Amino acid sequence: MTPAQNGPEWEATRLTRLAANAAALAIVFFLVLFVFSAEIPNVRAHSPWAEDPYDAVVSFAALLVPLVAAVTFVRCQRWRGTQPMPPRAVRYVLRGVAVALAAVAATVAADTAALAERARAETWGPWFGALVGLLVLTGVLAVLATGLLVHAWRYSTQYLAGGTSPGEDDALDDALALLADVGTVLRGRLPHLGSVLVSGAHRSAQALETSPLNPRRHPWMFCFAVALLSGMVFSSWHSIVEGVPPEPLLALQAWLLYAGILASGVVIGYVSLGRYLGLIRHEQDEAHIPPR
Repeated sequence: MTPAQNGPEWEATRLTRLAANAAALAIVFFLVLFVFSAEIPNVRAHSPWAEDPYDAVVSFAALLVPLVAAVTFVRCQRWRGTQPMPPRAVRYVLRGVAVALAAVAATVAADTAALAERARAETWGPWFGALVGLLVLTGVLAVLATGLLVHAWRYSTQYLAGGTSPGEDDALDDALALLADVGTVLRGRLPHLGSVLVSGAHRSAQALETSPLNPRRHPWMFCFAVALLSGMVFSSWHSIVEGVPPEPLLALQAWLLYAGILASGVVIGYVSLGRYLGLIRHEQDEAHIPPR
């Protein structure tokens, strides 16, 4: 670390990146555990947590964790360079890590409860040892990442003083800034692709500012639209994978049920975490910021 990189902002940045990297490893093993135990039929047949209520917890976490991890990863990569993370980025990265680890911890707890209750014990078979091993490893990595998160948060408290501001960058700003950054890096080896990415990022940013469909102007309409589309796609995929009842009315009811469950989950997730994670800033709030 150079003399210019030994201030509190650099230490907060270092600890935040360390916690995020540790959480990323825990998340990778969580996703491996989920795919291994829930998406491979021969393994799922021996899984203790393959049925509700345990499966409901696992399924919810499997939908939440990748989204939060992706947003947090983009933020970390945007501020990966030679400048320290600004307080906004540190705050939202630590919050994203906390939410993802909480979901992983809920999964580990639910799976452990299934083991303690000997759920589906009659089906335990050749894959049981591998499932338990993955579960233990995921839990250990999550505990280690949580320790690093707590340390980073405690150290960064002073650096983060002042709370959030309605005018701060949101996840869309982070994604577009990273896209432009990637394009700039690629210009040296792939000039055409790099220029396309940089131009696309700038044009997208301008379009967001001028378009009447800007999600920042209508955040709740955007939320409901994403929820509806997500529910439709998920229910259609579920119908293809799992099959549908032969009776048209039952098939429609099943499709509406799964679509409604996921759509409701998206809305509830946005209500609970949208502002906490800085997903989309509300321009209505910015209009009420007092002039300085």
